[in-house]
Amino acid sequence: MRISDIVYFAPNIRLRELDLSDKNALINAFEKRVRGFYLEPIKELNDKEMAFAAGIIEFSMIDAFARYSDNYKSKGKEKVGERMVKMLSEIFQITENIARKTYNDFRNGLLHENHIKNCSCFDYKSSKSISLEQNSVIVNPLKVQEEFEKYLEKYLEKLNTEVITYNKFLSNIKMDFEEEIKHFRQAEKV
Repeated sequence: MRISDIVYFAPNIRLRELDLSDKNALINAFEKRVRGFYLEPIKELNDKEMAFAAGIIEFSMIDAFARYSDNYKSKGKEKVGERMVKMLSEIFQITENIARKTYNDFRNGLLHENHIKNCSCFDYKSSKSISLEQNSVIVNPLKVQEEFEKYLEKYLEKLNTEVITYNKFLSNIKMDFEEEIKHFRQAEKV
């Protein structure tokens, strides 16, 4: 996010200040990024039952997590759809078939075509975060938010305790941000 010619990695954390060599600081910054740029806006939208906007951010957030999680192959050999299907299945305990349909109808529909596809829909009254009813995916954005918050806690714990998970996360963060960090640090010196 850019504010007054300053680019932020997370609320109150400038990208140029991100220290990729400090594990604790990086995990802390990542948590602030997820909470500040995704979960807090999602909560505000869900409080107002603005499912469409909440859902767009939720599926964008899940997509980002699929990229940074241990489900992502950093050499680009795994397609976006495959990592999203794995992530959806893992977080929401749904079958691969439901995850694939959710990926297509919601993630691709919302982020690429600006609509939910194939008669799938949001429903705040659904008892599950993601379910299949009469071949349509039903997503409760509030339940998605709640389950993702639980998943985030588990993932942060894994980042702190599992070397392989953290190394994959760090590798993917570096791939996305290392050059930008260098750029903004150099620009500051000029």
